[in-house]
Formats: sequence, C-alpha cells, structure tokens
Amino acid sequence: MLDCRQGLQMIGEELEGHTCSCVSVSVDGVGETSFSGSQEGMVIAHNLKTLKPIYGMGANKKDANFLEVTNNKLVVSGGDGHCLIYDFCN
Repeated sequence: MLDCRQGLQMIGEELEGHTCSCVSVSVDGVGETSFSGSQEGMVIAHNLKTLKPIYGMGANKKDANFLEVTNNKLVVSGGDGHCLIYDFCN
C-alpha cells in the first residue's frame, strides 16, 4: 500500500504469493482473512495476523477483478466472464 500523503512511500506489509499485479481485495467480516485476486486469475487467502498465505486457487482464466466475502461464501468474477461462488468450510 502506498500513502500519497507521504510522498508515495510504502506503508504496511507486503503480502506474499502473487506473481503479477493484484487487482482486487476483500476482507472477511471478522478481519482475520484477506482475499486478493490477480491479473492471472489467482485468488490467494492470507491470514492477517501472520501475513502468510493460507491457500490459493486458480479462479478465473483471466483477471480475478471482483471479490466479495459474505459470512460463508466467497464470490469471484473476472475478465473471462465467469462468476464463481465458493462455500467456506466450518
């Protein structure tokens, strides 16, 4: 994350996992897990306490540019025109 008020210097931590640009991000309702989608169609879940990847999945054939997290689902859509809905395991 860049802070434009501080001369575009990097603030916060960089999350590992993507091999190309991240184009979307969403955080679960309790603030423990973030989900990020990349230009290559990958979605990676990160533990926000450790900042480490939990798991990754190939969601789209093109960019995964929309993510939405509900109580028990992750919705992903992207440049290939598909929308995927994943159920969270309890």
